[in-house]
Amino acid sequence: MLDFASEYPLVMVSLIFFARILDVSIGTVRTILVFRSHRIWAAVLGFFEVLIWLVAAGSVIQNLDTWYLAIA
Repeated sequence: MLDFASEYPLVMVSLIFFARILDVSIGTVRTILVFRSHRIWAAVLGFFEVLIWLVAAGSVIQNLDTWYLAIA
């Protein structure tokens, strides 16, 4: 099995970093939508926000021996 984190560490760091930027941005838009009473769209965005966070956090947890992923 190919260990993507050890083969391409710069790519993994970049993916995790940009996934977190996207996650926080979606959370901000979701909060604005809740205040504007667009709750269905906020729920859809919340689903994708959590999905992105789980993928990013899961890739860090799978590779706990690589400290640079935790920093990203």
